[in-house]
Amino acid sequence: MYYAAPQEILPRRLLTMSSVNAKRHVPLDVADRRAGWVRALTLAVTIVATIAVLSACDRSEQAQGPGGGGMPPALVAVQTVKPVSVPVRFEFVGQTAGSKEAEVRARVQGILERRTYQEGSRVKAGQLLFVIDPKPYAAQVQAAEADLARAEAQSAQASRNFERVKPLAGSKAISQRDYDEAVSAAETGAAAVKQAQARLTEARLNLGYTSVTAPVGGLASRALKSEGSLVSPGEASLLTTVSQVDPLYVNFSVSEAEQRLLLKATGNPTASAAGPKDAAAVTVTLKLSDGTVYPHKGRLAFIDPRVNTQTGSFDARAEVPNPDGALRPGQFVRAVIEGAPRPDV
Repeated sequence: MYYAAPQEILPRRLLTMSSVNAKRHVPLDVADRRAGWVRALTLAVTIVATIAVLSACDRSEQAQGPGGGGMPPALVAVQTVKPVSVPVRFEFVGQTAGSKEAEVRARVQGILERRTYQEGSRVKAGQLLFVIDPKPYAAQVQAAEADLARAEAQSAQASRNFERVKPLAGSKAISQRDYDEAVSAAETGAAAVKQAQARLTEARLNLGYTSVTAPVGGLASRALKSEGSLVSPGEASLLTTVSQVDPLYVNFSVSEAEQRLLLKATGNPTASAAGPKDAAAVTVTLKLSDGTVYPHKGRLAFIDPRVNTQTGSFDARAEVPNPDGALRPGQFVRAVIEGAPRPDV
């Protein structure tokens, strides 16, 4: 039997272990090539599957045919576009105001006896609103009448004296001084009569001012003075206000650019402000706060040619009929203004 030496056995074991390790550790370039082949194979399989699915769908649609129960073609709306004439349109925020805002004031001093109207109601021009105590002014009228009667009597006496001395002066029976005094007395008497007449007229006017009437017809506001109050002419003489609401004004502001466009809409682009004829070409429609449209159309009354220094814009006003009194002064509305149509827009 042959026995290998220990020196021979050791190298063989080392060689065997090196071979095993070499098999376990594959080089890096070989691993990259394997990963590339795997990706290529996966991509090819995906492409083939996609083509197969698309071919199956195509065959299914062909088998169904035009009436095979597939989805119908979508409906498409077709509209013909052509140029038309469009009116120029603007919209502004405005506030209503009475066409006439009349202040009812006390013109004489006295105690306010009674109010004869219903606050917030519609009144007519000349209707009695307040009564101031007339008794002191009635007494003044009577005193003025008495003064007038006395002045007329004195004037008549002076006229008779003048008529008596007039022929005597011609015959030089009286002195020139006496004649001049008679003439002066007659003239003074006539002047006193006129003065008494003026005082009587003033007294009667003051008596009439104790009955305070409405200067215009419209809606009467609340009374600012109650019965029993002392009223007098001056700053504190305001008793109430009366607003004429038919027609009604709508005040709004217009910027400089909008002012130029509005003037173009009226057909007068070179003017500095809209005149009556130009404003008649523009219609005004009001939108109320709840979104409803006011049934009566108005017109553009004017555009101020001067810029308001406080707002930096032009003040404008529209006039709207208000026969049923549906609109009240002070309401905020939207004024829609339509001008001359622009052709082929």
